[in-house]
Amino acid sequence: MFHTLCNELGVSSPTILQQKTPEIAVGNKYRDSIIESSENDGTIIAGLLLYLLRELENNRGKPDKATGQEPERLLIVDQEVLGLIEQIYTPNTAVRKKCPTIGMIGTRKNAREDLTALRTGSKCLASTPDRIIDHLRRNNISLAAVAEVVIIRPDTESYPNIEEEGFGEVLQSFNRDLQYIYKKFKKHPKTFLFSPNPEGDTALKELLYRPLVLYRSDWLLLPQTLHIGIFPKLYPGLIAETVFSQQISGHIFILCDSIAVKKNIQRDLKKEKMFFSGSVLLITEPFPYKQEPSTIIFYELSKSTEIQQIVSDIACNMQFLNYLCLTTIDKKNICQKLEELFTMKNSLDEKPNPELIAAGKISMLLEKIRSDKNPEDLQSIRKLIRKTVPISMRMYLAAYLLRDAIGTLPGISSRSSGSIKRIRKNENAGEDTTLFISIGKSRRVYPKDLSRLLQQAAGLESSEILSIKVLDNYSFITVPEKNAGLTVDKLNGTQFRGRTITCDYAKKKAEI
Repeated sequence: MFHTLCNELGVSSPTILQQKTPEIAVGNKYRDSIIESSENDGTIIAGLLLYLLRELENNRGKPDKATGQEPERLLIVDQEVLGLIEQIYTPNTAVRKKCPTIGMIGTRKNAREDLTALRTGSKCLASTPDRIIDHLRRNNISLAAVAEVVIIRPDTESYPNIEEEGFGEVLQSFNRDLQYIYKKFKKHPKTFLFSPNPEGDTALKELLYRPLVLYRSDWLLLPQTLHIGIFPKLYPGLIAETVFSQQISGHIFILCDSIAVKKNIQRDLKKEKMFFSGSVLLITEPFPYKQEPSTIIFYELSKSTEIQQIVSDIACNMQFLNYLCLTTIDKKNICQKLEELFTMKNSLDEKPNPELIAAGKISMLLEKIRSDKNPEDLQSIRKLIRKTVPISMRMYLAAYLLRDAIGTLPGISSRSSGSIKRIRKNENAGEDTTLFISIGKSRRVYPKDLSRLLQQAAGLESSEILSIKVLDNYSFITVPEKNAGLTVDKLNGTQFRGRTITCDYAKKKAEI
């Protein structure tokens, strides 16, 4: 629905703030929110998107019984912004079927001319605060049913011709009108306030209920993880080695900026088509969103000028992607540009381990077996193996076929050629610690959310999070013993999903 609304509003390249509106719209359920932003961040469109998303989310499938005289949702802005919203949203209202209708008052010369719009309008109302007060005093409007309010506070960038003293008077008048309006609400409405100065807006803060402040540094970062690999030298085969060692599944897009490099990568990917599928694109080519890749790999990019906008566009259209950046030491500035957009970063090993590459190939083959479209063919071959191959030779047959598929493991002697799984287990044997976290499914928390919290708040790497088990009201996580104490100290007392969580060592059954 977010993309549909963007298309309706004529927004082809949303800003990062506008991309964050779906996340803000489903944020804290009980608290008001203040979003630090300015006109340069696309605040007007972001506020309108948030307003529409909240309307669609809360009234999905419900009949529209309310009118403009008894609105359920308010968008309160100043005169300049209201004029812009009317230009953006009103012209295409007739052709909109899935988007809510917004009644607008305050753009006409006097309050009397708004009566028709109020009587025939919808439960969504956009207005200036002074015009709402005019209609309240004339008993033309009731605020008893208002459940949510979105406020876009005036910004100096909207008044370039007014001096600072004159703008101060405009802001004071706006604040006084809001204070009057909030006294007329029957019940305190959930409020979203867009403000360029959250700390300085003390008058507006007093109107809100325990406001959660989203500073620019909070919403500017993307929630996905960026994996960074800096190597002395790049070669096309490194892409496949990284995919195997990280066990990346799904369709993969590789972005580069040279036709010669693109051809070399395509030639190398043909050798690995048995394991995974990938597409190679030039950074200047249109991104085919319909193919729904699982991973984006940036390979040997030489220019950093457009990289941030490209990542922002991709993140807007697709969620929960893996991002990898493979580059050389002399082009580290590319990674630095990307790091500015991500909350979580992870460094790749200098060179993928042959054991991990082999394990990744086997894992991908098992995944293809599980998703094979003709399982009856595999069943027939299984029966043939049972008839013709002795039990003692079946594993050797599998190893022989795998050797042709994945190659040999160089540098590994027969003594140390045990399974990768057993080696990893021995490395961590006796060093695992289970921790208790006082939040679970009842707060709509999933393993990916806790993994993100552990990496961001406790500073753990993804490889150090051994397991996550989420129950109804609490969760258990397993981490290496060396990280347990620091994890407890960092997470205990942390604010997460609107509540203070408790983190401690999990008790064994004998201790309960």
